[in-house]
Amino acid sequence: MTPTPLELAAAWRAQADAYERDGQPGAVLLRRVATELEANWEGWWHALLDVATAAGESGYSEDRLRELCRQDQLRHVRRGARILIRRCDLPRHPTAPEHPAIQALAGAPPRP
Repeated sequence: MTPTPLELAAAWRAQADAYERDGQPGAVLLRRVATELEANWEGWWHALLDVATAAGESGYSEDRLRELCRQDQLRHVRRGARILIRRCDLPRHPTAPEHPAIQALAGAPPRP
């Protein structure tokens, strides 16, 4: 099974520790790329999406997402009249394909 980005970063840190114990070079570089990977993953996963983008990723209609927000059934923020939803808070419609990035992490071929 393909490791998640956070699992990969943890493995790189463990490898960096082993390099350090064995007196091998590369520990600093491994820790740096692990930190960068975590930061990029967290940024992507917690990104604020507008309702149109959120609908495309979740499989729910824009109207349904707005309704869930009005009913306080979906975490969101408002910026003026705009509703923004974090990617990690999106519900997933049972018939919606996974986001291509999630499929790639899982090693699965993209679904149509």
